[in-house]
Amino acid sequence: MIGGLRTWDEQGRLTLDTSTFTYQIVANVLVNFASTSVLNIPITGNASNHCAVALALSGSFMPHIEVQANNVQVTRYHPSSPSANQTTGIVRILVMRFRPAAGAAGPSGSYGFLAINDAGYVQIDAEKPRLSVLSSGTYQGTSMTVTVSFPQPITTQEPPCVFIRPSTSSGTELYYAMSIIGSPGGWTGFSISTRNVAYLPSGKWFAAAFAPTASATYGLRIWDGAAARVYDSGAAPAVVTNVVQSWTYVGAVAGTLAGHYYWRASYSVAEDEYVMINPFTLPALSATSPAASPTAISLNYAQKYAEIYQQGPSGTVFTNKGNVPAVFARLFIA
Repeated sequence: MIGGLRTWDEQGRLTLDTSTFTYQIVANVLVNFASTSVLNIPITGNASNHCAVALALSGSFMPHIEVQANNVQVTRYHPSSPSANQTTGIVRILVMRFRPAAGAAGPSGSYGFLAINDAGYVQIDAEKPRLSVLSSGTYQGTSMTVTVSFPQPITTQEPPCVFIRPSTSSGTELYYAMSIIGSPGGWTGFSISTRNVAYLPSGKWFAAAFAPTASATYGLRIWDGAAARVYDSGAAPAVVTNVVQSWTYVGAVAGTLAGHYYWRASYSVAEDEYVMINPFTLPALSATSPAASPTAISLNYAQKYAEIYQQGPSGTVFTNKGNVPAVFARLFIA
């Protein structure tokens, strides 16, 4: 570290190093797809190699996402079939810069505290809350569905982002149908299911939100112009390590009720990395049979790839998945 700021927690773990790039929120939009068909979010620089979209709220379907050179485009229907299934829910869209873009300046604030690292990128901005880890633990299911309770309710209005790290000692689970338990201001847990009859869900998890609620007795705290706390060194940030968002269609396998189509991306999951499960809980856009198009994700540690699956009757899936984001993060700075 040449210069900047570091914070540690009570166990001596490094929670912030402004010389280490994590991510920046460059757009935070709440969109109602009932009245919006296409949303374009202009991004400075080549967004295709450093930005990703994370959907933090549920909707009726997963919208179609394209991360373009200077723009992120989110469409409520699949571009090849505007008259097919559409998402009509209210969705929070976050555009994150997860690696520096050459020549692109980081966002800056006009109020409060601003920390910029050696490479010129903003690490703390009093106007943009960081994704703070609020609770963590392990899960072990006795059936295909497991329910997890948070140690204390999460009091944000929007549901938290849930990251999981499936066990490396069991089979390759196919995760889908995660739901947040509770209501705005009182989220109490989540449930998650696998589609593999032979493998029970097990692993580690953490929940994060854009509102620190830590109660550390020492450290650094920052409030914005509306007196809302936006940073607390006692609430460790979720350190976004990478995003997988380019998927190659592989093929289909037969199922009892319908075919299962899958897409693959090469990725070697690090020992301490988790993946955000929220985006993979929405049904995928399809030409027909909206109720039979769940989406799922699996991580293959040994063969070093991630896969997304979609169930659907023959000929009803769109093989172009767009840039569905698999956001990877860890709990603490390495």
